[in-house]
Amino acid sequence: MDEKSRACKAQLEQSLQSLEEGASQAGQKRCIILSGGVDTCAIVMACRDLGLHLDLAVSVSVSNESGNFEGTDEEFVKELAAACGLELHYLHTSAMELVSNMLPFCVKTLETYDPMDLRNSMVVALALHKAKELGCTQVITGDGADELLGGYSFTWKGEEPTWSQKRQEMCSAWKFSAMKMAVALGMKYFSPYVQPSFKEWALKETDKSDCIGSARIHIKLGDEKVDHVTGKLPLRRAYPDAISAWRRKDPIEVGSGSTCLSRKDFWGPPPDPEVVDKLRKEDHVVIRDAEHLTYYKHFAQTFPDAQDLA
Repeated sequence: MDEKSRACKAQLEQSLQSLEEGASQAGQKRCIILSGGVDTCAIVMACRDLGLHLDLAVSVSVSNESGNFEGTDEEFVKELAAACGLELHYLHTSAMELVSNMLPFCVKTLETYDPMDLRNSMVVALALHKAKELGCTQVITGDGADELLGGYSFTWKGEEPTWSQKRQEMCSAWKFSAMKMAVALGMKYFSPYVQPSFKEWALKETDKSDCIGSARIHIKLGDEKVDHVTGKLPLRRAYPDAISAWRRKDPIEVGSGSTCLSRKDFWGPPPDPEVVDKLRKEDHVVIRDAEHLTYYKHFAQTFPDAQDLA
C-alpha cells in the first residue's frame, strides 16, 4: 500500500471514529445505504476493522418496463453483506412503483423538478424510507468520495492545476439529497467522506495523478479484469482485497437499474406543444420532455406559489 492509500485509510477510519464517539446514545440504530460500490464497500471494511457495529444495510433494485432487473449492484451487495455478516434488506421494486411512491416525497423534500436530481434521489429515498421503517435513527452513505477522489468519468480530463481547481469548486458547492431526505424522515445523516478532516486531506494532499489512472477493473463479480482508466485510486488501494475494490464505477441509475427512467418511451408520448408553450409563458418554465413535465406537475401542485425554480 502506497503512502496516499495509507493516509486515505487513516482518514476514513478517523472520520468513522468520530461517528462512534457521537453515537453513544441508547437506542440508536445504525444503517448503511449499500450500493456495493467502492465507497460503501470501503466504509463497511473500515467499520469491520474498527469494530464499529452496523445494525443493517439497505439496497434497492429497480425493474424496467419488462419486469427485468438490469442493475449491476445486487451481486456485489449480497456478496459483501454475506462476507461481513451484515443484516441486508434488499428491496425490489418496479420503476413505475418507484415513481408513484417516492416522487411526491422527493419533490416536496428537495424542492426541485430537475430530472437529474429526482431520478437518483427516488432510489435513495426508497432505501431511506425502509431504514426508517426498520427503526433506524442514523443512516450512513458514501457521499463525497466521487467528488473528492475523481470518481466521475467527466472529471478525468484536464491537467493540473486546473483539475484540482475544478475539484475545489465542485466540492465547495456540493449538496447531497440523502442528507436532506434523511433529516426530513427524522434520521441523522453521516458520510465519512464529507467530514471536514477527510475533505481537507483529499483537497490538500491529493492531485489528479494520485486519484486517476489505469487499473485492472471488472464489471461483473468474478469476471476477468481488464485495463481501464478509473478514479478513487487511493480508496481502492486502501482496501485492495475488498469485494468491490476494483469494481467499475457505476452511477446510481446503472447500479440500481433505474436507467429506464431516463428513456423517453417510459414516459409516453411527448407533451402537447400547447401545454409546453403555456407553461413557458405563464410559469416561465421550459419543459424538455414528458418526464420533465411529470416532475413539474408534481412540483407545481406542491408549491403553487413557486416560480423559476429547478
